[in-house]
Amino acid sequence: TTLIILAEWKPTQGATTYDNAKGISLITSSTRRNSPSTCDSKIHHNNMINNILPKIQANNAGAADAIMLDLDGFVSETNATNIF
Repeated sequence: TTLIILAEWKPTQGATTYDNAKGISLITSSTRRNSPSTCDSKIHHNNMINNILPKIQANNAGAADAIMLDLDGFVSETNATNIF
């Protein structure tokens, strides 16, 4: 099996980015975070759809990121960052 990854340049002008002065806009994603019992997080794999779908929802809503809940409805993380 061969995996090919192509780097893509994207302009950052006007892109939604984090602003530490104003904070960030977030939505709660309808996609739940994978349970550790379904996919071991220590195994690095190519299936990132669980992180891509919440980001698409955030982009469509005009938000910077999407908070993902676990299967029990507790806050888990965003598609790209941890929440403390």
